[in-house]
Amino acid sequence: MLEENSEGFRYPRIDARKCTDCGLCEKTCPIGKTAGSRNRFALPKAYAAYSKEEKVRAKSMTAGIAYLCGRYVILQGGVVFGVVGDVLHKVEHKKAETLEELSPMRGSKYLQSDTGYIYREVKAELLAGKTVLFTGTPCQASGLYGYLGKEYDNLYTLDLICHGVPSGVVLKKHIAELEEEKGSKVTAFYRDKEMGWNPACFSYVFADGSKITQRGHDNSYNRCFITNMITRKSCQNCDYAKIPRVADLSVGDYLQGDKGSIHDKGNKGLSLVTVNSAKGSVLLAQIMPQIYAAEYPLEEVAKESEHLAKPPKLNIYRRTYFCLIKKHSFTGVNSIMLPHGVLHKALRRLYGVLCYVYEFFKKDSLIQ
Repeated sequence: MLEENSEGFRYPRIDARKCTDCGLCEKTCPIGKTAGSRNRFALPKAYAAYSKEEKVRAKSMTAGIAYLCGRYVILQGGVVFGVVGDVLHKVEHKKAETLEELSPMRGSKYLQSDTGYIYREVKAELLAGKTVLFTGTPCQASGLYGYLGKEYDNLYTLDLICHGVPSGVVLKKHIAELEEEKGSKVTAFYRDKEMGWNPACFSYVFADGSKITQRGHDNSYNRCFITNMITRKSCQNCDYAKIPRVADLSVGDYLQGDKGSIHDKGNKGLSLVTVNSAKGSVLLAQIMPQIYAAEYPLEEVAKESEHLAKPPKLNIYRRTYFCLIKKHSFTGVNSIMLPHGVLHKALRRLYGVLCYVYEFFKKDSLIQ
């Protein structure tokens, strides 16, 4: 079973009353397994890509590549498993058998999704002979392969080029304080392309009909996330943020480098796609007529997509942040922990040095 810890992340816990000591959980656990142990390309092909269909591109947070893969599978009579929901309520994996059910899987959902018993459903569809596309984070795709225990010719996987998952506890605190400040309930919080795709923008919609839109560097929750202040601790030691990749295809934002100015002059969204296996080549070929794709050397792409080949960096203030957020306001903690101005940055660096010294002499320091 999974239990949420004080930071808002779910971790597995064995129910001793039900455990039979069969060892199956350890055998199927993906952690520590070699991500490239399956039949994966040692050097994937990499593309800057986007959907040629303007409506698809507009409704997808990046550029519609994952949606087009899912649409193809469903139109062939298959099923898609992906993430639905919203960060204010629940984010979970569900099955889509129709295009109407596929549509809610679009969009960025910056929380850890609840997989529930979805692997069991995937296996049932595979055994029934259905073509299946599973989408999720690399660790979730690896978890599926571990659960299945064998290869299925009718299974395709697509993983996200993942920055890690942020804390739901911190988000809830942030939303509660924003509602109190505005005097109205937040009904939606999402990444918004209305002002353009890059830089990323985030919008809050309130029950009174008002809306606040902020660029990513002005949004405090996003700043906590991209500085790895509130990401899950294990994400900073991710086994899957590397090449070879675990899934057949990997898809993510292409925000770095000059590819946006070359291929996305309208600032509508650009995807980075890597083809990691023969199956990935087959799936991408099916949607190639519906997309624009420019191939680039993997070495160049890896330099421009930070988490394609390496996990997020450790933020030495992470544990301090979580200690403070339990007792103080989101706004107050961020005013201290998020650097702004030359003096504040200098004081933070000094604090970092003191924390390292403290770590050396005391095991239970605030650094994690």
